[in-house]
Amino acid sequence: MFRECTLAQPTWCFHRDVWLHAGGYDESFRRCDDLRFFYRHVAAGGALLRIDDDLVLYRYSGGGCSSSLTAQTPRRELVRVRVDAFLRLVVLRKWPPWRRFAVWGAGRDGKCFLGALEDRLQELRLRAEEDAAASSSSGAVVSTTTTTDVQKLSTVEVSGVHDVDEAKVRRGTYVNARTRRAYALRPLDELRPPFVVCVALDRYRPELLAAVQALGRGDGVSPPKEPLVEGRDFWFFS
Repeated sequence: MFRECTLAQPTWCFHRDVWLHAGGYDESFRRCDDLRFFYRHVAAGGALLRIDDDLVLYRYSGGGCSSSLTAQTPRRELVRVRVDAFLRLVVLRKWPPWRRFAVWGAGRDGKCFLGALEDRLQELRLRAEEDAAASSSSGAVVSTTTTTDVQKLSTVEVSGVHDVDEAKVRRGTYVNARTRRAYALRPLDELRPPFVVCVALDRYRPELLAAVQALGRGDGVSPPKEPLVEGRDFWFFS
């Protein structure tokens, strides 16, 4: 659900009631309106079903309108929209187990995820401080669903970054070049749920899926007892 293309937008088919229930496209945003609609649909309890039969032929050309719009959408903005959805649909809904999670991948995808996550969490921490200050000055206890969610998310932590690259792991620390935030850099065999896999699934599908399941659902000491489950123990984000 948080990969680059979960379900290609031109292939979507749904009843008008589904469209209205999710609020349609929000035209106040210049870009990513289809992606935002997708996450609002999921947040409202909407199902995602894939039909394997070929029902739609979508022709994509380099000079088409869609390709130009794609080129105009900064990757950072796409990642930010997905990070916002990840916090709402995973972290909050699976609280408290997902309050603290690890990240697999110190490459491009991991850096993009961590950068957008840090920006969003910093915004939430500032907002939580402002809410607390407003509550203190007014003498009233602010207790709304939104305020509670902000307070929860402001405490989210990344326990560490894991990678298969031994040269990277030997450095011991991963530092985000843009934010200068430092994380412990650990080998993959120390990774335990919950975690986010920030590695391109399409490029490493067989090896990556095998590596995920090899981790198992153990405690790090005893042998794994059951396979890991996507959507419970880990999520792909790339």
